[in-house]
Amino acid sequence: AFFLALTPMWIIIAAKHPATRIVLHSGWEPVITAMVISSIGGLILDTTVSDPNLVGIVVYTPVINGIGGNLVAIQASRISTYLHLHSVPGELPEEAKGCCYPCRTFCGTGVNNKSAQVLMLLVIPGHLIFLYTIH
Repeated sequence: AFFLALTPMWIIIAAKHPATRIVLHSGWEPVITAMVISSIGGLILDTTVSDPNLVGIVVYTPVINGIGGNLVAIQASRISTYLHLHSVPGELPEEAKGCCYPCRTFCGTGVNNKSAQVLMLLVIPGHLIFLYTIH
């Protein structure tokens, strides 16, 4: 409750800087989307914990959430670094426009496509190893 009460003060302080003022208006979508996804994951976990038929699935939660989240963070970092080095702020390069489509992402020949393919090749054996270890 204390930190929630301080939120207006931090917004006022952040709004004084021009660069953060833009983020205050446009940067909420990814944060809210991540919160919604996390909340849905929590609801699913709560449902599985309370259901006697699904009690064993709780053990798999770190595998399902942790590894996938880490690999997505790696891919997002690689894409943002690529865009920072190879494009003008505010303009999306033509080859980056295909990142929204899974088939283009995993079947393309660009640098980010190769990175996504390698990460996918890591996640499948990684999940199998973790599942074997847990089970």
